[in-house]
Amino acid sequence: MSHLKSRQQHLNKMKSKIRWLVIVVILLLLILGVRKIKNSSTFNFNDVAIEQRTLDPPSLGGQTGQKDTPSDSPGAIAFAAAHLTPILFYGKVVDQVGNPIPDAEVAYSGNNIPWGGSTRIVLKADNKGKFQIKSTGISLSVNVSKENYRSLHRRSDIPPAESAGDPFSSESFYYANIFAPLVHQSDINKPVVFTLHKPGPLEPLITLPRKDIVMARDGVPIRIELNPGNPQTVIELQCWTDDKTPNAERHYDWHFRMTVPNGGIEERKQVMAFTAPDSGYEERTFDYVMKKELPGNQWKDVIAKSFFVRFEDNTHAILDVKMISGGGNFAVVGSRLNPKPGSGNLETAPPKKPKFR
Repeated sequence: MSHLKSRQQHLNKMKSKIRWLVIVVILLLLILGVRKIKNSSTFNFNDVAIEQRTLDPPSLGGQTGQKDTPSDSPGAIAFAAAHLTPILFYGKVVDQVGNPIPDAEVAYSGNNIPWGGSTRIVLKADNKGKFQIKSTGISLSVNVSKENYRSLHRRSDIPPAESAGDPFSSESFYYANIFAPLVHQSDINKPVVFTLHKPGPLEPLITLPRKDIVMARDGVPIRIELNPGNPQTVIELQCWTDDKTPNAERHYDWHFRMTVPNGGIEERKQVMAFTAPDSGYEERTFDYVMKKELPGNQWKDVIAKSFFVRFEDNTHAILDVKMISGGGNFAVVGSRLNPKPGSGNLETAPPKKPKFR
């Protein structure tokens, strides 16, 4: 019996070694495949760096409470093999009016190293703003940028469905259905369009950086001058919050109001809108009312809005307001105002170094 037990243990060790050998072979193929793609690409690859990040794969055979690590289970082998999924991607970089941007910088990160990091590679778009990526991996993250252009990102203050039509400068795409049921379908005739904003002529603006303002729960107004020293450029914020008597779902009644005593407001709905409209501004007050009886998918304790404001002295501003009810019960307010009467130019210079996501 002792001899049979020893023989069985030996066979189990051999099986484990074979499974590990399979994983090693897969990883070697992955490395060779990435090198081959890099060497065969017609594009000029520049700085190559490794960015360590957590892949957060699903549990692949480990026990509850244990950290996921490479194992010899079929799930682990399938997870490693998914990183060999071919990636073919076509993209195009344009400005806000659709003109191609030659030589735009394209930084992409392929999720192609199981239980490790991901490679970050930078290339340039051609003279028509087009580019092509060949790689392997589960997913692909792409970010475009260019000096003196503004990068655009999805708005985080609204539901994803509402921001789906927004122009963007960075996006992620899935190529293996191990995490996502839908995979990206590449089409050379329909490249994915990335947008950068080209600023126009700039004028001096008065900027109030975003700051937190504690709000009273009983409607006591807070007054803010967008052009300090000019009482004509005042806005008032009020909030009534009844978070002391929530219902069973922890919902409560609350009401937020913003008023422009000496002017009017127009909601700013486009992230690239930097010129105040000539008309509109019919309302002086914006009200947002939330009732605790609303179902969970409709009730919110936060609202974020952006407005164009025109004051009676014919100056214009962009006003960003976010109200967070309950708890600290505070508003986050920021603005930029053009003190030149009649000018709706609220453009600002883009950041010096666009961020890679």
